[in-house]
Amino acid sequence: MVEGRYIIMDLLREKGMMYEQIGYLFDRDHSTVVAAVKNVANFRETDMEFREKYDTVKRAVDLKELLELEMEDELEKVLVSKRKAYICGKVTGLDRMEVELLFNEAESKLRANGYQPVNPLKIVPEKTGWIKAMRLCINELLGCKTILLLPGWNKSRGAKLEMDIARELELNFLSYHKLK
Repeated sequence: MVEGRYIIMDLLREKGMMYEQIGYLFDRDHSTVVAAVKNVANFRETDMEFREKYDTVKRAVDLKELLELEMEDELEKVLVSKRKAYICGKVTGLDRMEVELLFNEAESKLRANGYQPVNPLKIVPEKTGWIKAMRLCINELLGCKTILLLPGWNKSRGAKLEMDIARELELNFLSYHKLK
């Protein structure tokens, strides 16, 4: 089972798929994929039986068929949804310009780290009431796999609600200060 998974990971990597994308397909960290690809290269050189298995799998698997246009679209949807990150922070009662600077900086950091940011300031019109704003934000949060917690999020009733939902839905959590 592990050999087969490693071989498929290696073949996907050969076709140009990124380590992180392959990791998501197998629900593994990208470092696991890197190690798998290195192990496959080593085993192909040193283990004749493994090399025969690898060659058999490579011949049997037509990756072009696997990655037809329909499959690529589905794969892209999965990868994008796994990389969507909701920005959670205090908005109400703060200076709008300062809030925009912080949320926009968070958005830039998320993009630089390979995430597709969901910025609530770009979802909710400025003069929207709290309940309607929360409904819009929660709807967007539901489509994310990750939530980024901005400094001071815990001083916001709305952000606490978003955090509770994220915790119950077992989203991944990112700390603003740990992003590069």
